[in-house]
Parts: sequence; C-alpha cells; structure tokens
Amino acid sequence: MIRGISSLTDYRFMSVAVIAVLLFLLFPAFTAQAATPISGTIPDGTVWDAVGSPYTVEADATVPAGATLVVESGVTVEFAADTGLTVEGSLNVNGTESDPAVFTSLSATPGSWSGILFDSGSAESTLTHVHVSYAGAPCSGICRGGITIVTGPIDIISGRVHDSLTYGIVQYDGLVTVTGTEIDHQPYGFSLAHGTATLTDNIIHDNTYYGVNANAWEGTLTLTDNTFTANASAAARINGGVDLVSASSNESTGSARNGLLMYGFLSHDQTWDADL
Repeated sequence: MIRGISSLTDYRFMSVAVIAVLLFLLFPAFTAQAATPISGTIPDGTVWDAVGSPYTVEADATVPAGATLVVESGVTVEFAADTGLTVEGSLNVNGTESDPAVFTSLSATPGSWSGILFDSGSAESTLTHVHVSYAGAPCSGICRGGITIVTGPIDIISGRVHDSLTYGIVQYDGLVTVTGTEIDHQPYGFSLAHGTATLTDNIIHDNTYYGVNANAWEGTLTLTDNTFTANASAAARINGGVDLVSASSNESTGSARNGLLMYGFLSHDQTWDADL
C-alpha cells in the first residue's frame, strides 16, 4: 500500500482527484463570452468581430456621416427594446454562408427593436449573409422595417430578413439591389415607395399579404428569377405608376393570386412575360 493511504477508499478518492485536476488542466472550464455594450455614436473604422460578440445595443446607435462600421462573420448583434441602428455613413457586413452576421432582438417578438435605418445621405453599403429578425416600428413619419432605406446605394446579398412587425425591407429612395436573400414571415416582404429596386434570385415566402408591395406612384422595379411561395394575397402588388422594367423567370405557388397584382393607371411602357 502507498505510504499515507490507509485504505482502498482513500486510494480511489485520490485517483479521482488526480483525474479531475488533469481534466481541468487539459480542458479549462468554459466561461460565457461577456456581451459588448453599444450605444450612441459609433466611431469611424469600428469593426465588430466574433471576439467581441455578442454586441448588445442598449440605446439607439448611429454610424455618423463619413464613418464606416464593419461587421464580420459570426457576429451577433442583440437589440434592447425600442432601440435601433441608424446609418448615416456606411455599414458593411461580411457574413458567410456558414457564419452569417445576425441582427436580432433580445426578445423574439416582431417589432421589439426598430431595425436598421439607412438614413438620408447614407453612403454605399453592402450587407452580405446578414440575418435580420424581429424588427420594425409603427409608422410615424416613415414606416420602419427590418431594413429601412431612405437613400442608397445598398446591396443586400444572400441574407435573410424575417419576422418583422410590418415590412421586411422597405425602400423610400435610392438604388437598392437584393440578391439571393430569403424574405419571410411578415405582412409585407419587400416594399417600394420610391427609388430603383432590383430583386434577383430571392426566395420570398409566407408573408401575410404580399411578397413585394410596390405601392408608389413613382419608382423603378426589376424582378428576375425570384421564387414566391405562400404569400397570402399575391406574389406582388404593383402600382401602375411604378416603372416595371422587367418581370421575368419568376415563379409563384401557394398564394391566393400566383402572379403580379397590377392596379392603378399605367404611366410607363411595360412588357408582361408569360413566366412573370
């Protein structure tokens, strides 16, 4: 018997203790990543990366004119109730398919935060593999969606916008392209009030009213290779005042109207293809 160990029970206890120490040294205890608090003005050159994630927006945050905020892949940005992000400069999101950047609420309730607003004068921004959820605000001056665009140009690529209060993406002006993005589970998927919008190869589904709602008296819209599924009222509703440059190779199933609902007076020459 080993000196100092008086019984088999003591020996077993010591063996367990030694193993526990070895496991602790080899596999340190996991500690949850502390959140990085965000509020107020965000300085130019700020980068939000996975090391600082999650970022918790505790009060309204703004990217001022002339400044750029970069958000890297794997970052989660959580918003407290009634807060939002206003972009007067540039926002560039560099998510990946396997590691998107996520902008969401601390509570999974549509409209619990006011979304991302590209305000008047904002510069060119690109959002790649960004997921935006549970955003929006009641209409007051403008209607806020998950992503609200007062001016552009804005490129949204391979993202997802879902479970917004009213609008997934709402555009008031500027140049906007949305490509390869899933837009789902809100009353209106994409809404055009003014400006030029190009939607290509998106999956737009399960919106309560329309997948695309172009209810402006002006504006330019191109719809190509989009898949519309189970948008309750119609794939899209388009005012005749909108210049529908092209609507081709789109597909719609599972809606009350599997097509484009046109209304109002046509103010532009249009070509309506058999395949939407």
